[in-house]
Amino acid sequence: MVLVTSNTKRRMARVAREHATDIELWHTATYLLQIGTTLEKGYFYPFLAASAFAFFAFEAYLNELGRRLFPDLWKRERKEFTRGPYLGTLGKFRYLAHRTGYAYSPTVRPFQTIKILASMRDHLAHGRAELYERTVRLARAESISNAPPKLMGWGRASFARRAIADVERVSDGLMAAAKQRGPTAARIGTHFGVRTKPLALRTLRVGYSARDGTLGAGSDSIVPPFGRAVTRSCWRPL
Repeated sequence: MVLVTSNTKRRMARVAREHATDIELWHTATYLLQIGTTLEKGYFYPFLAASAFAFFAFEAYLNELGRRLFPDLWKRERKEFTRGPYLGTLGKFRYLAHRTGYAYSPTVRPFQTIKILASMRDHLAHGRAELYERTVRLARAESISNAPPKLMGWGRASFARRAIADVERVSDGLMAAAKQRGPTAARIGTHFGVRTKPLALRTLRVGYSARDGTLGAGSDSIVPPFGRAVTRSCWRPL
C-alpha cells in the first residue's frame, strides 16, 4: 500500500478497484487441470471444465487487451462485434491480430485449437441433446451405437493440456505484437505467465497519515511473480 499525506479533515474516500478477471479464470483452468491429473475416476469432469475455462480466460484477455489498446471501440464492443467481419470472440481476436500485426495460420495450431474451443463453448452454452441416426449393417450396429458424444473428446487430459498450451501461445503472441505499439500496450505486462496457485484476495485498507491522522491517498495491488496485478485498488480523499 502507498500512502500519501493529505491535509483534508474529512473521513471519506473514493475507492477504485480493478480485478483482472482473465488471470483468475486462467488460474481456474490450470487448477482444474491439476485436479484432473490426480483422479483415477471422474477425471473427465475437471478436464472438460479446464478446457472451457481456458477459453473463458482467452475471451476475458481479449477484452482486456482491447480495452487497453482501443478504449473507445471497446466501449461499444457488444455492438461492434455482433455483426460484420469481426463477429464474436474469434472476430475480436482477428481484429486485434490485424491491428497489432500478429501473424497466425488459421488452419494449424495454435489457432486451430482456439476455433475448436470456440465451438465447444457454443456447444456447452447452448446445450441440447446430440441426435445421431445412421443406417449400417447389423454387424456394425453395436459399435456405432456406442460412439462417444462430442463432450468426451473435450474432456480428455490430452485436449485439456492442448487447450491451455495453445491459448497461452496465442495470447503471448498477441501480447508481443501489442507491445510494439508503445507504452500503452507495454504497461499491460505478462498476462498468462502466472504459474502459481490462485491468490487469496487481501482486504482493502484505507490508510491514514501517520503524521496527522488525516485520510491519505494510496493504492494496493496483488501482483503474482510473473504477471500483472490480479487486483489493483486505489483511493483518494473526498
